[in-house]
Amino acid sequence: MTKPKKDDKGGKSKTPDKRLEVDDAQIRPKRNIRDSVFTDLLSFKKYALALYKAIHPEDKDVAEDDIEIVTLRRVFAYGRYNDFSMRVRGKVIIIVEAQSTWSFNVVPRLFFYLGLHWNSQFAGAANQKLYQKEPVELDDPELYVLYSGKGDFPRRLSMRELFFHGNPDKPDLVAKVISGNPNAEAKTFLDEFAFFERVYLRQLAEKIPIPKAILNTINTCVEAGALVEYLEERRAEVEFVMKKSYKRDYEMLARIADAVKENETVLNAEHAEEITKLNEENAKLKRESAKRVKQARTVAAEETSIAIAKNLLSLGTLSVDQIARTTGLPIASVTELAGAF
Repeated sequence: MTKPKKDDKGGKSKTPDKRLEVDDAQIRPKRNIRDSVFTDLLSFKKYALALYKAIHPEDKDVAEDDIEIVTLRRVFAYGRYNDFSMRVRGKVIIIVEAQSTWSFNVVPRLFFYLGLHWNSQFAGAANQKLYQKEPVELDDPELYVLYSGKGDFPRRLSMRELFFHGNPDKPDLVAKVISGNPNAEAKTFLDEFAFFERVYLRQLAEKIPIPKAILNTINTCVEAGALVEYLEERRAEVEFVMKKSYKRDYEMLARIADAVKENETVLNAEHAEEITKLNEENAKLKRESAKRVKQARTVAAEETSIAIAKNLLSLGTLSVDQIARTTGLPIASVTELAGAF
């Protein structure tokens, strides 16, 4: 990847979109920038190999030639960029990043990705194999959830246990949960990426402007020995990827804000009468509802007072006047109740 030029035609930079001139404190994109780095990082076999060795430290002789990156891009309409797959010696490793907010719904996502991967094995003419008698050869799956949040988390996830109450007749899918340790002394690839994430999020927490936060993150990681080769070799590209992701967030949010504002203006102009009528009906419903609630409370309070009066009358220790004062009931009502005793 070459360093981006100011302008493809060699002229001055284009005038920035005025909609993007907003305060950093208004929008704090956190995940997309990390996701873009994650994607760019693992697009290189040597870093995919480093990830594999972090997962399988026992596999000493695995090499870059054994790695084939098979990530399915843009699986969802609003596709995530940081789900990753690679084929290594006949097995497929699929990794989904849960990020800082834990969700058990990563398990159906893994199931979905695995199905799509197996489907890709039989594209074109190979599809005919699925209709033959003999079992086809499927890549042996290893499924992982990379969790970068804080606190305890489960080490193993089972779709059957989580979603089907352990019913043995239901399909199962088991995934391991992995996490890097940013404080580890002898850091693996996962530890180094976890360190990168922690430094970047700390910059955001201190409300440092995004461009400076990006530079601080890169410099801090290089000084600490985290992802050094990647960041030093591709410093300009990493800055570009992170800033481009940040700008994409701004543009997307600006478009959404414009669309919402435009729709509200059109709606108010075209349906002003209907909106006014609905507001009046809502106000009327609120008044009626408040009235019913008040009536219900009055009835409930009266029933409670009657029950207390009956208990006091059964004891025979208080006069009708005393019971009326105690319960707040009219003397006539207490007298009527006393007639039953």
